[in-house]
Amino acid sequence: MNAAAAHVSLSQIVRPLLLLAAFGFLAGFGGYLVFGPPNAAGLIGRAQPAASAATPASIVSAPASADDDAWNPPRKT
Repeated sequence: MNAAAAHVSLSQIVRPLLLLAAFGFLAGFGGYLVFGPPNAAGLIGRAQPAASAATPASIVSAPASADDDAWNPPRKT
């Protein structure tokens, strides 16, 4: 092996790694745009429905009743 064949420049090592990194980024980002959340493609111009802050009254609170003990009987030890 002669000296010319053993000489490898830094750019010859780094260039394939940079190309691989760029391809990986493009593939990953493209996959995110295709398979990601529904709004990932940048549909900024469309109006988004406002989330309702109101919750159903039956979920918020229920009054205590005499039947609550029937659902949670005491443990027999």
